[in-house]
Amino acid sequence: MRHIDTFGICSVLVGLCLFIAAISTWIAPDGAYTTNMAQALQAPSWQHWMGTDKLGRDVMARIIDGMRLSVFTALLIVLIMTTIGTLAGALAGWFGGWVEAVVMRCVDIMLAFPGVVLAIAIAGILGGSITNAVLALTVVGWAKYARMVRSLVLKIKHEEYMQAVIMQGAKTGVMLSRHILPNVIPLVIVTAALDIGTMMLEVAGLSFLGFGAQPPTAEWGLMINEGRQYLQVAPWLLAFPGAAVLIVVTIFNVWSDALRDKLDPRES
Repeated sequence: MRHIDTFGICSVLVGLCLFIAAISTWIAPDGAYTTNMAQALQAPSWQHWMGTDKLGRDVMARIIDGMRLSVFTALLIVLIMTTIGTLAGALAGWFGGWVEAVVMRCVDIMLAFPGVVLAIAIAGILGGSITNAVLALTVVGWAKYARMVRSLVLKIKHEEYMQAVIMQGAKTGVMLSRHILPNVIPLVIVTAALDIGTMMLEVAGLSFLGFGAQPPTAEWGLMINEGRQYLQVAPWLLAFPGAAVLIVVTIFNVWSDALRDKLDPRES
């Protein structure tokens, strides 16, 4: 019951985050990018609940607008790398031979380097932009899904019921779509859910280092980088974006953990 309650509460919070991200343009259509030097570096007040930045832009409006970029970028990265990794792993595990050799050598190369370091290197070569950050994290992240799915496919392929299906002359596409992928998808979904928070942190990290979103984009990592220069005179510029990252990532991490327990009660 505890896990069900946790999953329900976190699902509501995740839905709230997605809703705010979806309507962020209407919540703060102008304040996120409207500059007013006369109001620069104002402390939190009734007019600006989270203060203003060096250009007089409302910090709260920028955080709300930045949620759209942070959340949906993380979801896009997870979707792309999950799709690529699942297809590559399924093909490698099912066909074997040179297909498996090529896929797994690519996986070994990707996994031979620390993920964040490789993502920074790729983003640095491509240049700083949110598109290149997405590409870099996708290139790094698909490999673990391919390895996981391959091992699952190899296990499922040798089950007795699969041998019976093969002997009946079922086509490869039918076997993959009806018997292999349905048994693989639940674990892939749980792993992908666990990666959403991680991708948010890594996108924010790349933007913080200058390899992701570029000014004047409202992105949490970039806002933290800009705010650290004013830590002593305007600590709210760093505190509020940092709190936004902490809260949203925690919500998604707890939700994904509860989702894992719900899909596989044996792990609880």
